[in-house]
Amino acid sequence: MSRDDQTNNNGEGDDTSREQSWDQSWQNLNKDSQYGPTSHPEDAPGGFQGNGQGNSRGNAQGNGQGNGQGSGQGFGPGSASGYGGYGQPYPQTPYQNSYQGYGATSPQNDVVLEASNGKVDIMRAIRFGFKATFANPAVWILGTVGLGLAFMIVSGLLGYLSFLIDPNAGTTTSGFSVSETLLNVVIGIITFAITICVMRGALLSVDGHKVRFGDFFKPINVGQTVILMVGLGIFGIILGTFTTFLTQNLVSFNDAAGTVEVNNSGLGMFFIVYLLLFFINPLYSYWVYYTADGHHTAGSAVQTGFKDSLRNYPMLLLFSLVGGFATLIIGIFTIGFGLIIVLPVMMLSTVHIYRQISGGNIPVERR
Repeated sequence: MSRDDQTNNNGEGDDTSREQSWDQSWQNLNKDSQYGPTSHPEDAPGGFQGNGQGNSRGNAQGNGQGNGQGSGQGFGPGSASGYGGYGQPYPQTPYQNSYQGYGATSPQNDVVLEASNGKVDIMRAIRFGFKATFANPAVWILGTVGLGLAFMIVSGLLGYLSFLIDPNAGTTTSGFSVSETLLNVVIGIITFAITICVMRGALLSVDGHKVRFGDFFKPINVGQTVILMVGLGIFGIILGTFTTFLTQNLVSFNDAAGTVEVNNSGLGMFFIVYLLLFFINPLYSYWVYYTADGHHTAGSAVQTGFKDSLRNYPMLLLFSLVGGFATLIIGIFTIGFGLIIVLPVMMLSTVHIYRQISGGNIPVERR
């Protein structure tokens, strides 16, 4: 073979070898590429997979599976950065509400909840009441002021309408005039509606939400709550009528002597009845929260609420005594202005205690 032929053959061999070398290098480059063997990630089989599971094997140990051997901060489903890959849900917050299915959402400020042990901690409930009240004063403090003013205005208007319907209703001694009955029914309906809405806001606060005014108007399980409230209302009317019957002659006036005479037996009966009401109050006053929280019917709320209240009866009685006495004293010494703070605090504390006795979720107390 001539020198020229050998040179040509060597040239062709070098060109072939060079082309093979470039092909191999390009394959290796594509193999190690972040987006697989394509110049555009969206053209890859299955579309763009993101940084989580769509990385090549060379990078999978670093970023794909999160915190592998290659990279300390991955972006895959298992990464420590706290974010899943594209198309993957964000990780759960520490908030785990056991009352799912009733429209609850993750609360603001990453409030962590824990399940109660079924026992009452009065001071913890009161601390929560103050903290929640002052953490959201526009709703709880100003809302209490607005609610009180609205209730007084509505009551005044209803009283005026009652007078227009029956001007002699105020002089009726029987107490069963049509206008007064209608007035009591309307006031009762308004009270029920306000109570249900306020309970909803308080329950959401215990769930860790910073409630807004609109949240109060989204109650749940309203039908069962109304049934239970009507039942308790009828029970209260019966007790009130019985008490009035027993104490109707408690005080009498002697016009001839110009003196006031007190019926000692009636006075003794009065104290006995009200003392009895005070002692049985903790056994039924928490029932309505079981339905308002969305987990019970009226019947199951009575059964479960009675058992939970009976199990914690001494502490519930103490809370009722201390709370009632403190509310009375503060209301007297502040000429009623202190109630603007005391009432929402007591409401939030009461709902917190309900969650305690029912074994529900309550915010973790950070020391």
